[in-house]
Amino acid sequence: MPPAAGEGPTAELSWVTAALPGTPSDMVVRDDHAYLAVGSGLLVLDISEASNPRELSFLPLVNGAGLVGVSGDYACVVDTQGIRIFNITNPAEPQEMGNLSIEGEIRYLAMGQDYVYLTVAYYVVDLEKWEYSLAVVDISDPRAPRVVGNYEAPVGIFDMTVAGDYVYLADGWGLRIIDVSDPEEPEVEGTYITSNRTFGVDVVDDFAYVTDFYGLRIINISDPTDPQEVGYNDTLGYTLGVEVSGDLAYLAAISNVIVVDISNSSDPQEIGRNDTFRYLGNQVIVGDRLYLVDYYTGFHLLDITDPTEPRGLGRYDEFGSAFEIVGIGEHLYIADGAGGLEIVDISEPVDPQETGRADTPGTTNGVAVSGTHAYVADLEGGFRIIDVSDPAAPVEVANLTLPSDAYGVTLSGSYAYVADWEGGLRIIDVSDPAEPTEVGNVSTPGGAYDVTVAGSYAYVAAVKQGLRVIDISDPTESLEVGSYDTPGRAYHVALADDYAYVADYEAGLRIINISDPTNLSEVGSFDTPGKARGVAVEGAYAYVADGPGGLRVIDVSNPASPYEVGHYETLDSYHVVVAGGTLYVAAGGAQLQVLHLNFLPVASIDVISLHLANETEPVTFNGSGSDLDGSITVYQWRSDIDGPLGNASSFSNASLSPGNHTIYFKVQDNEGAWSAEATASLDINAIPLAFVDYILPSIAEEGEEVSFWGYGSDDGNITAFQWRSDIDGNLSTNDSFRTASLSPGLHTIYLKVMDDYGVWSEEASVELEIYWKLTAFIDEISPNSTNKGEEVYFEGHGVGQYEIISYQWRSSLNGFLSIGTNFTSTSLFAGNHTIYLKVRDSEGEWSPEASASLHINFPPEAHILSIEPSPVIEGDNVTLEGVGSDSDGRVVAYQWESDLDGPLGDSPTIVIDTLRIGRHNLTLRVQDNEGMWSVSPQKRLSVLERLDDEVEVPSSEDDGELPFPGVPWLLLTFLLVLRWRRSRCCPR
Repeated sequence: MPPAAGEGPTAELSWVTAALPGTPSDMVVRDDHAYLAVGSGLLVLDISEASNPRELSFLPLVNGAGLVGVSGDYACVVDTQGIRIFNITNPAEPQEMGNLSIEGEIRYLAMGQDYVYLTVAYYVVDLEKWEYSLAVVDISDPRAPRVVGNYEAPVGIFDMTVAGDYVYLADGWGLRIIDVSDPEEPEVEGTYITSNRTFGVDVVDDFAYVTDFYGLRIINISDPTDPQEVGYNDTLGYTLGVEVSGDLAYLAAISNVIVVDISNSSDPQEIGRNDTFRYLGNQVIVGDRLYLVDYYTGFHLLDITDPTEPRGLGRYDEFGSAFEIVGIGEHLYIADGAGGLEIVDISEPVDPQETGRADTPGTTNGVAVSGTHAYVADLEGGFRIIDVSDPAAPVEVANLTLPSDAYGVTLSGSYAYVADWEGGLRIIDVSDPAEPTEVGNVSTPGGAYDVTVAGSYAYVAAVKQGLRVIDISDPTESLEVGSYDTPGRAYHVALADDYAYVADYEAGLRIINISDPTNLSEVGSFDTPGKARGVAVEGAYAYVADGPGGLRVIDVSNPASPYEVGHYETLDSYHVVVAGGTLYVAAGGAQLQVLHLNFLPVASIDVISLHLANETEPVTFNGSGSDLDGSITVYQWRSDIDGPLGNASSFSNASLSPGNHTIYFKVQDNEGAWSAEATASLDINAIPLAFVDYILPSIAEEGEEVSFWGYGSDDGNITAFQWRSDIDGNLSTNDSFRTASLSPGLHTIYLKVMDDYGVWSEEASVELEIYWKLTAFIDEISPNSTNKGEEVYFEGHGVGQYEIISYQWRSSLNGFLSIGTNFTSTSLFAGNHTIYLKVRDSEGEWSPEASASLHINFPPEAHILSIEPSPVIEGDNVTLEGVGSDSDGRVVAYQWESDLDGPLGDSPTIVIDTLRIGRHNLTLRVQDNEGMWSVSPQKRLSVLERLDDEVEVPSSEDDGELPFPGVPWLLLTFLLVLRWRRSRCCPR
């Protein structure tokens, strides 16, 4: 995974070339050319001269080459990703036409005219098992190959061949015949189950020739639906491929070629054999020649003119399997497995060229170089010393047999230290390269595989027993002083400072503190995805050859916390040499793989002057870049909102769009590689926008509910709302609300919003008309409490949407009063009035009635009940009796008056004897609790002069009889009045 920010640069690795042909695995012969899949690419040999086959062309392929087929002008190469189609009209320069990715592992290939047949194995994780299929690929257009058919096979397939409309499969159960006459619908035509697993198949005419664990079986396929075995030979042993020519079958049996006479199909018999091979692959017969591929010894041509004694005609053996590499100056020295020691010129680093090769008797697995000599760990071939003073013609000068298998070798001073598997560590004096002498050895448990020396100590990767430390201060008396048993299998060790870096196979990279060789401790590890086989340390990085996991680059600047910074999936990986920006990987059968290493530059955003700015506010950007292995040539800034911003290390910008920007900054190095983007956040705050969505209704009557909806727009969040009216002021702080309390008038309604930075928007506005509800108003009734008959003033008005044209006043007691806006009245009935006013507008609508209270007071009533006596003689008591009443209150005061004597008393009943002589008009009035006086009723009372001869005055209660019988009452009255008048005018 990529490093976290600040952890260091990423390593970018790219494939450059596969410098040399790797191990041959498949071969096809057409005319004078052999086409070989050689691990690292496609090799074309010119075989026109049988005794001297030579390389015509080598085409390195990034995904290698495992299988090859040829049909007409095209070759089909199987790599790790699928198939590639090449035009081979000119075998010296094959041209790629097209390719097709295939999921799974392609195990076998057979070519037809327009079709390629592939056996594919793929692992089903959910089922935890392998499944197999036969894929039919249409290559009629070589630029666009495509899968057109598929057959799901029940078991694994080990070989196949095509004849006519049928594909013949040698699978785990026997022979299976697939009808491919309809390529889109391949189907089983027939099967023949053998007693054991089959490995090879060839078809000639009506017979299929099948090899298995024990030999050869001949099956009659004249009826493809019912194949029948007709003969067999089970004394031949474990045989793989089979090739038939005429009456002879040629069987590849691991290390030998067996020739079988099949003229009698019921009784095939061996007639010849060649036992000079190590591990045979496939074979091809052309005329009287048999072409073979041996994984170890290369490409062979055999003369089969005499089938009883097949003999070699020629060989091409410039193949190899690179297991270890040493770089010295302009040369690489490669431990090339069965290919011995290979010397490669790297004066042109990306175009290595083989300059020389020294064959060894064993399998070269390790190499060390000092001066003009290379020291080789040759497995079963022991220890070999080769003079490489002439790289084009290396020659062995000495060797030393060792007790086990020599896997690794290193040099220190005049000694070679050899990891000899079960033989432990062997110490050899090479002061005279021509006379190497073993001077000491130390047994190491677990199998010594690799060794590195630093100072007085040798560090041995002992596979099953981890890292062993040998004190070699005295090479003749060396002894183990420390060890650390790693969790995996230790195959290789590299040293840097106080640490040993161990390629621990399935346990990845282990980092061990060796500051005290007697007390080793692991300080860190990194679990690689493959199988760690080799490691090289340069500076702060460990380069791990991870087997099928390719090459991994690990940052070990902090040994306690290593992390991967880059990787490349090479075809295989055993060892690596770092030469600046070029990596040379020993890739086993894929030979020497060349990778380009570029540490990507690192971009850093140093300063963004403001991380929160408003629109149009200038923001300053400043960034820098660093490159571990080059220089910075280009800068590039961008925003996820505004796109490209600038291409300088520093600049200012005042035109950034509002929003939450992610600012990206990257740099490019002198190789054209871009860094990962550094990022920073920048908020450009937009002034929020307020929107009045709608107001319903937009014209409303006073008191009618109005609904308001609004919203805000911002690059962040709207956090507050403020509604207001130019008439009523603030209305609400919600985004929506309702109100029925707006004042009448033409309102301008304003809305503003606030963002999460506290910035208010401009106010949005819209008009809203609230018209008056048709309403009558009683403005004045004055006074609002008075006595009956008093003048009362009335005034009112009306409002509404339309013009007021009529008024109507009424009283709850009097009824209709007026149609004016104001008027006076003195004719109101006494009582508690409710005064009503309604108005009518120009649309003819009447308002509801307004009302007010008016009290018109009922006057109290006074009643004179009696005056006794009446008339009365001067000086006599007269009793005045009255009563008062008030219908709407109570009587609180009384007042008796005489028009002659004035006020007489303030009680309902008074007795008085002071009335002067004369004719009095007596009145009684009463006052109620509201201060209103009653009307005064009158009664007359005559007060008579007192005479010497008293005259009895009849009371008012007499029945009217005169005091003097026979004298009329009228006459008596007259006489009394006359006397009274005389007494007033003529006093005595």
